[in-house]
Amino acid sequence: MKNIDKLVRNGIPAEIKKEGRRVEFTHYDSFDYVEAILSKILEETQEVMEADNIDEVASEVGDLLDIIDAFIDELNIRSDVESKRQEKMKRYGDFSKAVRLMRAEQV
Repeated sequence: MKNIDKLVRNGIPAEIKKEGRRVEFTHYDSFDYVEAILSKILEETQEVMEADNIDEVASEVGDLLDIIDAFIDELNIRSDVESKRQEKMKRYGDFSKAVRLMRAEQV
């Protein structure tokens, strides 16, 4: 059997079994789960960057949103995240105008 050792969606072990393959899995403890989520965020971000077409981009961004949601839920910070997001939106705006900052004088 191939060693994989990474966080996967809950249904992946069952899908592997349905294909007739053997599978071994366990569950992360809380500390290791947060570390695994952070690694998965990097993995999914890389996959978004490497996507070859809009369908792949959509799929990978969906994965990225799901793992960020898992991170927020594990840390129980959903209301804090939304509050900070709204504060920044109100103060600085969003990213919709594609502003590219080139230089700024230092204070």
